[in-house]
Amino acid sequence: MEITLGKRIKQLVGEKKVRQQQIAAELGINASTLSSYVIDYREPPIEKLKKMAEYFDVSIDYLTGYTQSRSPYPPHLSDEAIAFIKDPQNQMYLKLAMDMKGIIISTASQKEAFNSEKLVSNE
Repeated sequence: MEITLGKRIKQLVGEKKVRQQQIAAELGINASTLSSYVIDYREPPIEKLKKMAEYFDVSIDYLTGYTQSRSPYPPHLSDEAIAFIKDPQNQMYLKLAMDMKGIIISTASQKEAFNSEKLVSNE
């Protein structure tokens, strides 16, 4: 049996044991909108998929039926690493790390482009 997005949402809502109206409110959408996702009448935009995955603590791949693995984290991460990531007090450090990663990648790309230009001009 194929797992559709609607079936998966319905399953996760049932596991939460709360009403769809409450979940819709927490996701910032109308209850009728959530209902239309549950019955596979509409598909949510990617931003809403991200919010739903975060709310249910599952991966987008799991939510959409692409995989049976619920975890939104790579399988090689330890439980300690996942706990660190989930801790709201660590969000500032994680954001800083991601910003630094972006700077490093950008700098490396610029250096590579400079070296390529230098190599071409020397030929």
